[in-house]
Amino acid sequence: MRATGIALLPLALFAGTHSRSPHGEPTRSDPLVRTLEANAVVTRSSFDMAMARASIVPAGVSFRIDGAPVLRGRYVRLTGLLLNATAVGQEVVVFPAGPLGFYVGPASEQLGPKPPPPPGTFLPPPPVPPPPLVLELPPMTQVRISSEFAPDDYVWLGPAPRELEWSFLFWNEPKPRGRLPVPVVLR
Repeated sequence: MRATGIALLPLALFAGTHSRSPHGEPTRSDPLVRTLEANAVVTRSSFDMAMARASIVPAGVSFRIDGAPVLRGRYVRLTGLLLNATAVGQEVVVFPAGPLGFYVGPASEQLGPKPPPPPGTFLPPPPVPPPPLVLELPPMTQVRISSEFAPDDYVWLGPAPRELEWSFLFWNEPKPRGRLPVPVVLR
């Protein structure tokens, strides 16, 4: 009986070190996946719109939120993980709104109109959309990306609770997105 228990122990340890999500991706505790900070990712702008339109999210690449929104001074910060669970490097094309394509902001229907600028104020022309951004993801890595906004910079409608919207802006669908409560009671 004792020998059976000993024989199963190494098998259980092996299974634990190679844990997978229900979708087959390595989990956060997978020791084979290396975590990088956003500033360690190689990026390049590309003006090749045909390439951007034809781009797809490679199999094995995904994005998920890593924890709840956190209040940091006057900012609400949200962190996500961009995962390349493949054994080869992958290129991902994103729309560069927010850090590396990770956008966080207030839920739009909870905002009031912005007050008009004072008379005689010079209004700059609308900004030109940025070119596609190509991210080079090393094999078996997850990239920690944080994005934030200042709730006090907005005119909110109605009483709390407030919500934020987040999205990871892969150039083409699917674009992961969601809503979460803002972690403070705002004025």
